[in-house]
Amino acid sequence: MNEHRYLLDANVLTRLTADQRASAFVSARCRVTAEVMNEVRGLPDRSVIARIELSTDARTLGRLREVMASVVPGDQSLVDLYRNKGCADPVIVAAALAAEDGQDQLWQTQWHIVSDDKAVRAMASTFGISWISRRDLVALIEEGDLARSPSVGDRHDFAAGP
Repeated sequence: MNEHRYLLDANVLTRLTADQRASAFVSARCRVTAEVMNEVRGLPDRSVIARIELSTDARTLGRLREVMASVVPGDQSLVDLYRNKGCADPVIVAAALAAEDGQDQLWQTQWHIVSDDKAVRAMASTFGISWISRRDLVALIEEGDLARSPSVGDRHDFAAGP
């Protein structure tokens, strides 16, 4: 059985309760990028979230180059530097790609992006990374079953919607 892990976007993390963020499921299965940590710096339980931080390494930066190269010039839906929006979004996709790089084991870890941002979901789908919504994640947290594969674990088709 493949293991499922989840990279959380700031738009999801900030809408989880403190209890949900401190849950065993989030602690065991979820990670946040350093860039997301920066975006959620105002959360009172930031020290709890820091335990699941995924550092940005050279492999992630290499994948970030690929992600940014796929953005159409002038498209500000994923990143809008003029309005300081979405700075962590391409890094989340790059981190998921980097985490799955070189996996040649029989039982692999499948990474999912958890985001309610349509541009992040679209970019994830472009690179073949599955995504789930905050609502899907909350259902997994409430079940608390660390062994269960998500019912939405198969690749989401962005065109089909959430």
